[in-house]
Parts: sequence; C-alpha cells; structure tokens
Amino acid sequence: MGYFHISIQKELETREYKLLYGLYINSIWLLVVFKEDGTTLKEISCSTLEECWTEVAEFLTSIGDVIQIKGDPCETLYTQYLEDKIHTIKNKH
Repeated sequence: MGYFHISIQKELETREYKLLYGLYINSIWLLVVFKEDGTTLKEISCSTLEECWTEVAEFLTSIGDVIQIKGDPCETLYTQYLEDKIHTIKNKH
C-alpha cells in the first residue's frame, strides 16, 4: 500500500488530493482518490497496474492541471511513472 499527495490547479485555485494504491484480493489493484476532506472521489480497480495508472491519470487530468505529485520517498519509480502517464495524456489533448 502506498500513497501520493497530489496538487491540482483549476481556474487559479489549487486543491489537494490523496491517492492510495495497493494490491487487493486475487491480484487486483485498487486505487482510491480522496478529496481534502477525506471523502472518496474515485475508486479504480484493475487487473494490471498499467491499466490502473492510465485510468487514474486520465481522471486526475480531467479535474484540472496536475501541478505537483508527492509520493512516499521509496516509491520514486511509481511517482515518475504516474507523472509520465499524466504528461502523455496532457499531450494528447
């Protein structure tokens, strides 16, 4: 289980979100995006981590401009992977 703190800017307002991820039952990945107040914004479950990262990156970019991702320091690979996915999606639009 790991987490990210994500800052998203929309119309000059920056909001903070938290993304939790982990391996769930029967090798299913579960990612949950929370608002600042702790309410669940989006749950994503997939059979592959690649599929989940793509879906969560698409969701985050639909909220606004992702300006910062802070992850657990030992998870720099996942942080870079998520940043790359977001960058790829932004370039498609």
